[in-house]
This record gives sequence, C-alpha cells and structure tokens, in this order.
Amino acid sequence: MRINAKEVFGTRRLNIEETTSVCAAKLPLFTDGHVEIDFSGCVLDYPATSIICDEVLKRLDSVPVPRALIFVFDIDFAERVFLKSFFFGSARLKLECEKATEEEIKTNLKAALLGLNATLTLRIIDPEHISNPVLRTFAYGS
Repeated sequence: MRINAKEVFGTRRLNIEETTSVCAAKLPLFTDGHVEIDFSGCVLDYPATSIICDEVLKRLDSVPVPRALIFVFDIDFAERVFLKSFFFGSARLKLECEKATEEEIKTNLKAALLGLNATLTLRIIDPEHISNPVLRTFAYGS
C-alpha cells in the first residue's frame, strides 16, 4: 500500500500539532503489511510529525505479518534528524520531546518494531534522478 502524504492529508505542513492530529485521522485503513508513506515535499518537525507516526504504528499492528513500513523523504538529512523529526515526542515509543537521545530513540524504535514484528526503512530520494532516485536508506527492526 502506497500513501502520498500530501495528497492524503491535504497539506504539506506536518510540523504543526493541531494539523497532524487531523492528518493522522485521515490515514486510510491498512490493507496489508507493506506500507509505504511518501513524505516528499512535506515539512516535518517534532513533536507534530510523531503524532502521525504513532497512528501509523498503531494501524500497522492491525494487519497480518510480515509487516514492512517505508518512509520516503526527498531531502537528505543526517539520520538523527529523521529519527527526531519522526519520533521525538512519540507516545507509542515513550520518548520525551527534546530529552531522548539518539540511542534512546533507536532502542525504543527497535523494541516497538520487534513487538510489531515489523521493519522500518527510511528511504531518502532525489526525485530529479528518475533512473535511480534512491540516495540512501536507513533500516530498523527485525
């Protein structure tokens, strides 16, 4: 299942908590365990974006295994920036905003994914390189 965040949520501003609470409710029901969410062109920031990620993990728990989650983004940041943007303030991962270290985020993410029997891949793309748009990936989970 592929989800274009800008189209489904009707906005690219995923950095405002009030907005992302509404956006999280707009997520479609997952029909299988392979879910790819393309956040390209979206503005991400914690703790707002973590509201959506918590809902994604909750919905992933309702589909049969195997479960694979892919987040796509079109700006190449350091891994820690992605981890913070997607999971700082996550209630599901029990991460306090601005207090959790990078190692705590990874540890809690790994534990959550293990509990879901799922993997997560952060895929960084360059949409201008059509023949090979993937710049790099970060993988977490089983």
